[in-house]
Amino acid sequence: MDQARRDGVSLAEQIDHMQPHSSPPWMALGAEFESVYGRPPQTEAELVGFAKALLDETRAADVRLGEALDNVSTLFSAQFSAQHGGRQPNATELHSFAKQAADDARGPVGMRALDQQLQLALHSEHQNVHGKPFDSEGETLQFLDRLVEGLAEPNKLVEPLPPRLEEALHQQLLACGRGFDAAQAGAQGEREEALEMLKTITDMPGGAAASVVLLQDKSTDMHEPALPEAVRAAVAAEFEARHGRPPRDEAETSPRTLALALEP
Repeated sequence: MDQARRDGVSLAEQIDHMQPHSSPPWMALGAEFESVYGRPPQTEAELVGFAKALLDETRAADVRLGEALDNVSTLFSAQFSAQHGGRQPNATELHSFAKQAADDARGPVGMRALDQQLQLALHSEHQNVHGKPFDSEGETLQFLDRLVEGLAEPNKLVEPLPPRLEEALHQQLLACGRGFDAAQAGAQGEREEALEMLKTITDMPGGAAASVVLLQDKSTDMHEPALPEAVRAAVAAEFEARHGRPPRDEAETSPRTLALALEP
């Protein structure tokens, strides 16, 4: 804060210059926190707790998706066996059979094309994985498609991270020399490293506190009242008299910056 006063910049600008003390992953986590709760985090502990809960839930969702895949796979195998004289399918046959069922569900009769037991299983597994029922038939088909894709590549059936957090972790991995090419971006190898990095920064949360201050400052700036025009002009003139230059932008003469400048 003292340095912000000396440099004649806002607190938000000063913290922007504090990298890497406030890190992109923590800023992304703060943005996710605000999207969930409608406000920025108030303390480092609050933001760190949110990050740990997100990591735990992502890992738990991965497990639940694996269980859903096992249960639905068993049903598809039983249906295949019933239609092929009791023969058990190999992995390729099972995937093709399930994919055909998903394609049929997009036909004129919709989900009614699926075996009723499978329909019930899909509803049950979605409730177990996401904690809520399907919103629409389209969502049911999307969930079925994910499971069908999982039959071909089980390691890719995972709970996605929030996009901005995934991108922030991706950039952090690149900065650490852990590069992944375009074909690998978002793939299982990078995702595992991203989750390990997320665990590491929650265990050693350097940068979280500075990110909280920056998030709060930006939130305050977004909701600051505008100065009346006459007052704004007078403040700009006073700023130029003190600093020998006009203000670079309105942030330098905002009510919050003025309040900081007048603090003892």
